[in-house]
Amino acid sequence: MRLPSTSALCCLCAALLTQLVLADTEIRNFRLPLPPASLTAGNVGTRYKLDSSTRQLTLSVSSSQPELSVLLRPEEDYTDWTIRLSWPGSSPTRFDLSLRPLNSTIPGDHSALLIIFASPLSAPIPIYPIRYPVLSHLASLLHPVPDLRPELAKIADTGTEEWETTLHLVFEPLILGVLPRTAIPAVLLILVFGGGAACCVPSMIRLLERTHRGAEAAGEGERKDQ
Repeated sequence: MRLPSTSALCCLCAALLTQLVLADTEIRNFRLPLPPASLTAGNVGTRYKLDSSTRQLTLSVSSSQPELSVLLRPEEDYTDWTIRLSWPGSSPTRFDLSLRPLNSTIPGDHSALLIIFASPLSAPIPIYPIRYPVLSHLASLLHPVPDLRPELAKIADTGTEEWETTLHLVFEPLILGVLPRTAIPAVLLILVFGGGAACCVPSMIRLLERTHRGAEAAGEGERKDQ
């Protein structure tokens, strides 16, 4: 079996780090049941359902649908929960999250409604009419190009632009009130490697020291024989 080379491992780590850098994240920790609120959950936007067993959901917000509502339904007996919203860094978007309790008639049902409102962070670049003759002539040459000038005129007339962002929503309990359940394997792996390093590194250092002292003693013996 051929082991991956060091360069391949470095490329893999760089790719993983790049994915982390290119993703923005919004985290909200809360306790269930939610305290009573003056505003009850009504028909807000498009409603989706996310169970804690399903754990994750992929959604999309856009200029035509900036507001969504997701029904969060816990299926485990936990009090502390977290929601994690992530989206590509190439789509700069601001997300406002709000949680509202539901007036459920089912005993023990602590479902909540998550309302997501999105807005673009990058403002559209204003396009002004071309006033210079030379530039006007050059712009007239672009008129036969399909879908180029109409889009510019559309943005200039409305002052807005269409946008769309795909987001990834994760809903999971917090273990001991602080640790997301999906992070437990990574934490255990770090502890195992840390414990192994703490046990092996001192032994390796002592072995290297003995090897170094043996090499020095052998060198001194050869010099005496000469």
